[in-house]
Amino acid sequence: MSSTPENPSALPPASVKLPVETPLPAQADEAFDRFAELVRTVLGVPVALVSLVDQNRQVFPGASGLPEPWASERTTPLSHSFCQHVVISASPLVVADARLDDRVRDNLAITDLGVIAYAGIPLVDDTGAVTGSLCAIDTEPRAWSTSELRLLNDLAAACSAELQLRVAVGRVAAAHNRARLLMELSQALSMTTTVGDISRAVRSAADRLGAQFGGINLLDSTGQTFSYVDSEQTELFGLGNDEAFSIDGDMPSAIAVRAGKPIFVDSIADLIAIAPGATRGALSSGGASFAYLPLEAVGTPLGCVSMFWSAGHHLDEREQDILTSLGGYVAQALFRAQLLAERRDVARVLQDALVPPLPVLPGFELAARYVPANVSDQVGGDWFDAFSLDGTTAILSVGDVSGHDTEAAAAMGQLRASLRTLIIDRPDAPASVLSRLDRLMAPAGHSRLATAVLATLTPAADGATLTWSNAGHLPPLLLIPGHPSQLLTAAVDPLLGLRRLGNRHDHQHWIPRGATVLLFTDGLVERRDQDIDAGLDALLASVDELADRPLDEMLQSIVSTSLAHGHDDDTVLFALRVR
Repeated sequence: MSSTPENPSALPPASVKLPVETPLPAQADEAFDRFAELVRTVLGVPVALVSLVDQNRQVFPGASGLPEPWASERTTPLSHSFCQHVVISASPLVVADARLDDRVRDNLAITDLGVIAYAGIPLVDDTGAVTGSLCAIDTEPRAWSTSELRLLNDLAAACSAELQLRVAVGRVAAAHNRARLLMELSQALSMTTTVGDISRAVRSAADRLGAQFGGINLLDSTGQTFSYVDSEQTELFGLGNDEAFSIDGDMPSAIAVRAGKPIFVDSIADLIAIAPGATRGALSSGGASFAYLPLEAVGTPLGCVSMFWSAGHHLDEREQDILTSLGGYVAQALFRAQLLAERRDVARVLQDALVPPLPVLPGFELAARYVPANVSDQVGGDWFDAFSLDGTTAILSVGDVSGHDTEAAAAMGQLRASLRTLIIDRPDAPASVLSRLDRLMAPAGHSRLATAVLATLTPAADGATLTWSNAGHLPPLLLIPGHPSQLLTAAVDPLLGLRRLGNRHDHQHWIPRGATVLLFTDGLVERRDQDIDAGLDALLASVDELADRPLDEMLQSIVSTSLAHGHDDDTVLFALRVR
């Protein structure tokens, strides 16, 4: 409860000595209310308080006899605080008549609360720092006796012990909550695979921390220029969508990254003093407290996380520790996302290079789809191929090399090329060609198993003869307009690479004009939560109405229906229609 004393040397400035925040909130606490009631009863005073003081206010976890609205609000500004003098001086304050005491005679508590006589004893926390006062208040002048002050001192010691216990318990709970929050933030960021994922996780973390904003600005490939990762962030700071700023400039993100240390400030004035370039953005944002967390991985700066809070939020040491840890988690996630992006780019370039163009064959219409897996850092060994040696007979192959990595994609390219080479060298029946490929695989260093269907379609007057051999693959599917779709479930031979387990066989089926043969890989029908036979049944049910659709429309419909709920494997669909 205070004003500035007339004698400046009597007390040090409050801004130097007062705590940043009170250890307990501005709300009634049963234990401290009992202390206040005990003081009021024993000393016979109209008002007694357990008061805790910070740089902006005093709060009353314990109060007895306090008038309204103060009794409900449990707080007053420092203009009404006598107790701040106890905290600043770390010693008792005893006032017989406040109206005559130079230290407090201008204090608004005299007129607003009727405080005339005051006796306050320091309350200390578990570090020994004075954080408040146990005080007795009278509305008339009073000469406090030695026995009264001794009794008040004893009660203050007991009250301090309760306060220390409460603070210690709160500190343990806060440490537990902080550890749990950090674990949850770490888990959330560990699930991210792209910069967009990480940006969303940072916004969620900002919400958890009570911030109005959380965003990322990243350095470009030169390491010289920053920009925010999405337009929502730039709009909030009054920046253009594509606006960027230099790492050598006076923006707070640039300063934090150059220094390699976080910036934490509790006012716009403090922020602008550190980083003049923040003036426009800080004023546009409406923030009052700001945090800038530099992001670095393996010694390389990546960017900065920015957060801000509305007025009245103080970033204490615990929050600063959490934010610093969050910056480390974000940097790790970004580094991982960059590595995954590089892997995806390499894999996609490799696989795209291995996807062949479709030939134009008289009497046939061809279409194909390659659908990559939902798991974005994986690339599979699925392939298709189509060509003709004589310009009339179509030669088709679809296969799947085991694995979901660049090695699988490379092995797929080698097997497909080897298969085509063997056919060109000697155009045998499909079973004979696959047997020759079996014999080639081990000497050529093909260590991965693979499934495949190799087929030929030889045109005739009213259709074509399909001849195929199946090496552990899913059967071809036949669609004839006006008829139920069917799987051509002839005997399935061993996988490629397992030649010693059995001989290979050819099968034939007549394909009428207008009919379509569909070859596909298991990504189309296999799911972790369903049997592959159920997937095949679902495929058959979905394609019956598609037999007379244009091939591109047919394949798109199959993809949309069969892969609507996601897929963990690459998928190839290859369709040939006899015209």
